[in-house]
Amino acid sequence: MNKNFNWYKYNAKYYDQIDADGIPYDAIADTLTKIFRKNNVKTIVDLGCGTGNFYIPLAKQGFDLLGIDISADMLKIAKRKIIKNKLKPNLILSDIRDVITEKFDAAICLYNVIGDINYHDFSIVIKNMIDSIKSDGIICFDVINFENVKTFEFDNKYFIEKEFKSDKLHRLSRRTKQKLNKQDQTLEINQSVIIDGKLDKNTSNNKMYLYTLDQVTKLIESFGLRTKLMYGSYDNKHGIVSFKNNDPIIGVIAQKI
Repeated sequence: MNKNFNWYKYNAKYYDQIDADGIPYDAIADTLTKIFRKNNVKTIVDLGCGTGNFYIPLAKQGFDLLGIDISADMLKIAKRKIIKNKLKPNLILSDIRDVITEKFDAAICLYNVIGDINYHDFSIVIKNMIDSIKSDGIICFDVINFENVKTFEFDNKYFIEKEFKSDKLHRLSRRTKQKLNKQDQTLEINQSVIIDGKLDKNTSNNKMYLYTLDQVTKLIESFGLRTKLMYGSYDNKHGIVSFKNNDPIIGVIAQKI
């Protein structure tokens, strides 16, 4: 069982309005579509699919997808959104570390899903992705770049995030406290949602695991993958942007050999 399951359960209701706010899912999906089509990808497994934000634009491009997530609350929202978009929901409740028995042309694990599991389990997930794809298949994943995060000051005090504009019915913001542990490369995050100016009584606690480029590169090499692209950020124009040393994320698109 994922120790951060309760964090997802708590945040599922407002995930799209807060955590997904401003992420260019369609542009990212467009970039991935170009890469996938060049590599004859037709079927995709989406590990940690959440509320379906990558599943939906990729399904609209004509790919057949299976979405996997540990949160039933997230999957309920994903199913509702997928049906609303007149697409077929193909979703299962499972841990991304569990063995996947089907074979796909590509496996994706995006928007720092891997950051919510520990370092040992990182390699388990990558092995799962590799085992779930066919010969010459593609995997795509990203994590938060420790070298970027450690340049920021974290005083372990609460601050109020900006008000999120994606909810039309309520004024939403969030109270957040963060503590960086440089020795074990983790970021402890304590958060509560503020709804119409009132602090929700529930609190979520999450430990995010951070990685260096060297750690990611060594893992890719240990599995004998051929790297096709390293990316370091998202934007609305390009979808994904090629990696530079201190970029916020370390993203990998690689091919099984």
